[in-house]
Order: sequence, then C-alpha cells, then structure tokens
Amino acid sequence: VGHLLVLKEVLSNSIRIRCFTIFDDTFLEFVNFLIKFSSVSEEDDETCIV
Repeated sequence: VGHLLVLKEVLSNSIRIRCFTIFDDTFLEFVNFLIKFSSVSEEDDETCIV
C-alpha cells in the first residue's frame, strides 16, 4: 500500500508540472506498468504462500 501512496504523490507533482506533456504521456504508461507489475507480484506472493 505504501508504494501506491508514493505513486499518488508523484502523480500530483507531475500534474503540477503540466509543461512536460510528452513526459507525462510516457510517465502515465510507466505508472500503468508499475500498477500491473505490483498487482502481478502480489498475486505471486499469494501463490507462494499457498
């Protein structure tokens, strides 16, 4: 859960800096990748426990 709070903070910072629209597009793709990766790793942790 902690990394999601960090992502929120980083996202709010990137929203303040709206000049970098190209950077924001790639950054949003990167954030989506991080969210997918974190959800996958959480599923892996559950399977390891089972």
